[in-house]
Amino acid sequence: MLRRRSRRRPEAQTGQPPVVRASAPAPHQVLVFFLAALWMGTQVFRLGYQEINLLQRSRLLEQEKADVAALHHALRAEIAAATTNAGVERLAREQLGFVMAEEIPVKAVGSAALAEAPAVQIARAARPAESSDKAPLPPALAALAKYFMPLWR
Repeated sequence: MLRRRSRRRPEAQTGQPPVVRASAPAPHQVLVFFLAALWMGTQVFRLGYQEINLLQRSRLLEQEKADVAALHHALRAEIAAATTNAGVERLAREQLGFVMAEEIPVKAVGSAALAEAPAVQIARAARPAESSDKAPLPPALAALAKYFMPLWR
């Protein structure tokens, strides 16, 4: 008797899985993959750049917060000192030039001005310079002007 040959592949007879050969990708597939990779790379770069900017702003705001806290503590100390009788007397003498009834005021010509309280010096340094010909800005606009004035100069 004649034996019939099986129409199956030899791989199927041995129990091995068939080998699948991959063909080269089409040019348009390579282009799409390249453009997708380029877009993803630019997005990662953009997000990293934004992250760095936000971290820098955060550091600046933390520094500004620390400065405001120091000013707050200095002003609180000055207010506490000014609420006592000795503090009121000191302020009247230094800032208003008042003297007691039994004292004789003496003014030296050409002497340096009296030193201001440290909290007042800090507050004046923190304020933006105001010109004499312009009306002062409201506090909200003055805070914004600090950031936008460099754009117009």
